[in-house]
Amino acid sequence: MITVLGFFANIFLLGITGTTLGKWIYGIRVAKQDGSSLGIGLAFKRELAVFVRGYGFGIPLVSLFTLVTGYRTLTSEKMASWDRDYALQVSQRANSVGQLIAGAAAILALVVGLIALNAIK
Repeated sequence: MITVLGFFANIFLLGITGTTLGKWIYGIRVAKQDGSSLGIGLAFKRELAVFVRGYGFGIPLVSLFTLVTGYRTLTSEKMASWDRDYALQVSQRANSVGQLIAGAAAILALVVGLIALNAIK
């Protein structure tokens, strides 16, 4: 259920603003070549490609291979295959101390949230 909600939240945020919560923390923006936002339709196509080719439908052994393949494509081509295929422009602001603190805080909040959810049985 959380995966489905996250999928649609990412589509909405990415389509309208060009970023998601995680991308915002690390200063990453995805846009069309002219710098405009993706829109909901293109954001849906991109997120579907990420789910299929990046996460391998969330199937454990399949996702191991798709994540490794995605990483290799990103390191060799300096662009993820789904961004390349849709001719998207990905930019990132320079790293900062605030960004690192926000990232660490987000990871800590996620861990605490998961522990809290696990405790509710």
